[in-house]
Amino acid sequence: MSRFGAFIGADRSIQVSNSILNYPFLWKYLLVATVLTGLFSGLYPALYLSSLRPIRALRGSQAAGRKKRRGAKALIVVQFTLSVLFIALALIYLGWSKVLQTGLVFLTPVPSLTL
Repeated sequence: MSRFGAFIGADRSIQVSNSILNYPFLWKYLLVATVLTGLFSGLYPALYLSSLRPIRALRGSQAAGRKKRRGAKALIVVQFTLSVLFIALALIYLGWSKVLQTGLVFLTPVPSLTL
């Protein structure tokens, strides 16, 4: 035991864990956050679509202009690109974490051959 631990009377049998299973009250907050996120993310599209008039929308008289369609297409391309980038980065990170856990094989000394 360290001197400071002996001074404050610390016991080494105390174990600290950052696992979410040790904090059951966090499950409630995560559940509430998930439900609120789902409600708010579905609220705007529902309000927008309910403001459209079905007959006009089906006839095509309420179609968006070319600039709006171009902007929507650009946003879809950006979103797709970012999602592919994040998936690739996650896979690279996963691969490197496995390499670091097992050890770097190419850094181990190779036995020399003596003739």
